[in-house]
Amino acid sequence: CGGAVMVTKCPICNERIGGTNHKILAGNKEITDLNFNLKGYCLNLSKKQNTYGERTLKTHEQLVLLFFLNTSMKIGIEINENWLNSGIKLFEYGNENVKQLSKIQMAQMFELRAEENWERIKEILKISADTLAKCFHLMLDSYEGGEY
Repeated sequence: CGGAVMVTKCPICNERIGGTNHKILAGNKEITDLNFNLKGYCLNLSKKQNTYGERTLKTHEQLVLLFFLNTSMKIGIEINENWLNSGIKLFEYGNENVKQLSKIQMAQMFELRAEENWERIKEILKISADTLAKCFHLMLDSYEGGEY
């Protein structure tokens, strides 16, 4: 819906902006144009074009991000025990049993999810595993660090 789900500081005026539970903070007002310089106003992003939040990503774009997240978490947990707490935080919402998983079980869970993401991406884009691997390789190879 594009409603407020977090509170932060405005980078222009340093006032608190946003809100929670899809309600804007007291003192903020919703605007629908693109004038970001109005103090105390909150732009409703559901009405703004060309945003790139999770809700506006296509399914395969979300799956690519999830693939990288799940792969990174699997590797991180295997390398560094501290990543286990991050993995628990990602999955504990609505699932108390996740706190009882061992490091190996948590890594396996992320690996399984990455494999599921991989298969869905291939299915949606109608491409082979080799083609998808080449796409990822080209994408990662073209990234030299810093910002795009």
